[in-house]
Amino acid sequence: MKIWEKILLVLIVGSIWGIVEVFAGDLLPAWVVGRTSVFLFAFAFFILITARPILRVPGLLLIVAAVAAFYKTLSVNFYPFMVAGIITNAAAVELLYLFLRKKRLGNWKWRMIAAPATAYVAFIMFALSAVLILREPHWVERGLTGILSYTFVSGSFASVLSLILVFPAFAIGRRLETRIAERSRSLFLRWSYGLGILLVVVLWVSRLIP
Repeated sequence: MKIWEKILLVLIVGSIWGIVEVFAGDLLPAWVVGRTSVFLFAFAFFILITARPILRVPGLLLIVAAVAAFYKTLSVNFYPFMVAGIITNAAAVELLYLFLRKKRLGNWKWRMIAAPATAYVAFIMFALSAVLILREPHWVERGLTGILSYTFVSGSFASVLSLILVFPAFAIGRRLETRIAERSRSLFLRWSYGLGILLVVVLWVSRLIP
């Protein structure tokens, strides 16, 4: 893939992720759906595992997360620590690919181990950053109890979902990798149009344009 193609794909994946973060993050609490972070992680995990075989350069998922984090700032109930949740999700998946080579990820046994481990890593990274770095008052007040509860309770729910999603996500990612390797220029043109539509929809809903 050329550089501009990777940039376009980063923007598209980050936009899709960010849009889901905005709407799901606002709607799920309104619908009294508990443990919103579990479902947001599940979607992030799915889209990142799908995109990673295409975005082969280490660290690109963090840029995808930065794009998604920009969208998150458009949320009605936005708090800075939410950005940390997005970044730590991407960092956990990057660590997954750092420690497990592509050949190992092709083995279903390794995926069954790696997927839940990624969920726990993401949740503990977020909890620690909220307490030790961001000093979020609610998290600081809960202290170690809050960290352990978030990691091993919410993290366990997330690990189950990741175990279910890792197989279809990996399969779709490999399929897309093969298709993009065929150099279908029309595919990237359609992606460009799709990205434009996504941006317009988000800006319109966020009332940033008339």
